[in-house]
Amino acid sequence: MTNDEIRACLIADKYVNNIDQESKLKKLGEEVAEFIMAVMKDDKVNMKEEAGDVCFLILHILSKEIPQNEINIDRFILEASDKMFGRFNKNK
Repeated sequence: MTNDEIRACLIADKYVNNIDQESKLKKLGEEVAEFIMAVMKDDKVNMKEEAGDVCFLILHILSKEIPQNEINIDRFILEASDKMFGRFNKNK
């Protein structure tokens, strides 16, 4: 994890660590729905805010399931990009 990711998880732990995983997953679904609504309304301010909420929740959920040294959101995004590139590149 990066220092910023660790800091975000510490904040989440302080305020919502007692919430069970099922409730966190439900909240993640709610935040994704709010992100979708912001996109549909072309509400750029809320798109950014809701995207942050989604990422924050995903990070906190991961921090409870995967060892810290395996978590790096930037790396996950790059790996997803590489995976997409591979899928589309082999179809050519």
